Amino acid sequence: MTILAQADTAFLLSPVKPVLFVAVAVAWGWAASQVDKDADFYYLKRNLWGAGHLLAGIIGFGLMLIMPMFWIALPLGLIVMLASLGGYVFYRNSQVPPGQEWTLDLESFKKGMEERQQKSTQKRAAVRLRNNKGEELPVPPNNDPRAASHQTLERLLEFALPRGADTIDLSVEPEKTSLIVRIDGVKYAQEPPDPKAGVALIDYIKAAAGQDVEDRRRKQSGRLLAVDDEDSSTDLEVITAGSTRGMRLQFIIDPDRVTEMPLSLLGLLPKQQTFVESLLAENQRVIIIAADKHQGGPTTMYALMNQVDPYTNSVVSIEDNEQVELEGVDRHVIERSTPAAEFNQKLGVIIRSDPNILMMDRVADAETLKAVAQVGPEMRFMLPLPAEDATKALKTFVKAVGNPKQAAESLATVIAQRLARRLCTTCRVPYNPDPAAIKKLNLPADKVSTLYKASGKVLVKDREQECPDCHGMGYRGRVGIFEVMPLDDDARAFVAAGESDKLRSHLRKKGMVYLQEAALAKVAEGVTDIKEVQRVLSAKAD
Repeated sequence: MTILAQADTAFLLSPVKPVLFVAVAVAWGWAASQVDKDADFYYLKRNLWGAGHLLAGIIGFGLMLIMPMFWIALPLGLIVMLASLGGYVFYRNSQVPPGQEWTLDLESFKKGMEERQQKSTQKRAAVRLRNNKGEELPVPPNNDPRAASHQTLERLLEFALPRGADTIDLSVEPEKTSLIVRIDGVKYAQEPPDPKAGVALIDYIKAAAGQDVEDRRRKQSGRLLAVDDEDSSTDLEVITAGSTRGMRLQFIIDPDRVTEMPLSLLGLLPKQQTFVESLLAENQRVIIIAADKHQGGPTTMYALMNQVDPYTNSVVSIEDNEQVELEGVDRHVIERSTPAAEFNQKLGVIIRSDPNILMMDRVADAETLKAVAQVGPEMRFMLPLPAEDATKALKTFVKAVGNPKQAAESLATVIAQRLARRLCTTCRVPYNPDPAAIKKLNLPADKVSTLYKASGKVLVKDREQECPDCHGMGYRGRVGIFEVMPLDDDARAFVAAGESDKLRSHLRKKGMVYLQEAALAKVAEGVTDIKEVQRVLSAKAD
C-alpha cells in the first residue's frame, strides 16, 4: 500500500505524466476499436481477440499506475498492449485475402496517409464530379497542382447551379480570359481566372469529361455530373474547342431539360394551344419555329415532338449530336460543319424513305427549304427559321422557296417566340399601376388593378434579406411568349397571291395575337413584369 500511495503521489504531482497517460488511453481505445471492427468485418474470432486486448489494456495501464518509476512503467505497459495488437495483426494477415494485409513499412504508411487525406478532401468538397459511368472522381487535395482548378470550378458551380443557370462559357486567349454565366437567358460576367489558370481549368475539366487533353483544336464533347454536399446531382454537357486565338469551354447545364417541357407549360395562350394541338392531329405541312438563339426554339420543337406517338408514326430527326434522348425516333446525326450541299443530299435520302414526321434542328440554305416545300403538303416537317416575328419568318420562307403558291400550300403554321423571365413568386412586389399607363399598354383597366415587379429581397423580422428562392435575382425560370399564325386555306391563298394586307386582316379575324400582346398578357397575369417584357422584345440575338 505504501508503494502504491507513493506511485499515486508522484503521478499526480507531475504535470506531464497524467497528460501522457490520457494520450495513451485515448490512442489505445481508438486502436482497439478499429481492430474490433476489422475482426468483425473479416469474422476473425472477435470475442476472443476482444478479451485479449482488454486483458492487455488492464495489465498495461496497471503497470503504469502501480510501478513507482513511471518512465520505466510506461514503455513496459506499451510493450504489453502493442504485443496484443501485433499478435492480432500477425494472425489477421494469415487469414485475409491477398492484398488486404496490414504492413508497417514506410510505403504502406504513406499510402494510408494519402487515402485518409483523400477521404477528408472528398468529404469537405462542396462539389464533386462523376463521369458518364457514374464513377465519382477524386477531388484533388491541396498539395495537388489541380486543386486550384477544382476550387475555381466549385466557386463557379456554387454560383450558377442554385440560380438555375443555362450555360457557362469560358474563353481563354493569350492576353485575356472571359467567364460568362447565363441565367434565364441573361449574361452575368464572373471574375475570370488568368490565362494560365484558365488553360489549367479547361484541361482539368476535359480530363474529367474523358476528352483528349492534348488535342487543343478539335471540338470535343462529354458529360459530367456535379454532385453537391447534399448528394444532389446536376447533369453537365461539356463542350470544348480551340483555334489560333485560344481555347473555349462551355457547360450546358441539364441539357435534357429542353426535351422535358410539356406543351401545356410552354406559355401558349389558350387559343394558341388549341390551334397548335389541332395541327398535331395531322401529319402534313410544315411547322416553322421562328426563334432567335437562346429564345427556346429547340424546347418548343421537342414539346411538339413529344405530342406525337412515335410507335404509330414513322418519326425521324436530323440533329448535330445524340446527347439528348428521344424515345422511338430514328435519329440522323449531321454535324454542323457539314457543307450545305452534303446536308441537302442526306436530307433528300431521308425524305425518300417516306417518314410521316421529320424534325430538323437547322436549315442549311435556301435549297433545304425548296426540298421541304416540294413534299410539305404530304409530310409533316418541324424546322427552325430564326426571325424577329412570324410575319418575317413567313416572308423568308416564301422568298427562299421561290414559288409563293408552293410555299403557301406546304405551310401549316409559323410559331414565333421569345423567352421572358418569370417573376420569383416568393419576392415579387405588387403595385397599383397608373391608369394612363394601363391604357397606353392596351390592357383592360377593369380587369388589371394590380401588377408585379421584381425584387430579389424578402423581409425577415423587419429586415431586408436576399430571397432564398431566386438568390437575389428577382426572377426564377422562364416562360414562352408566342405569336402563332393560324393558317387555313384562305390564309394560304393570300400568301400565294402575295396579298399581305388581306392576310394580316384575315389572321386578326382568326384571333392571331402578336408577340407584344402575348407578352402583356403575361404581365397582366403577374407571370412577368413590364421591365422584362421591354428587355425581351428589344433584345437582339447573341
